[in-house]
Amino acid sequence: VIIMDEAHERSLSTDVLFGILKKVVARRRDFKLIVTSATLNAQKFSNFFG
Repeated sequence: VIIMDEAHERSLSTDVLFGILKKVVARRRDFKLIVTSATLNAQKFSNFFG
């Protein structure tokens, strides 16, 4: 399980991490990713991670 808090505060590092995590989520059904933010667009992140 990985928890990403304050996901709306984007930077190069977090964008790279989201790209890596997207690949991990696609390959590992047992992997859990929790993305949190006070101002998060949940649908956008849901679409990104599939």
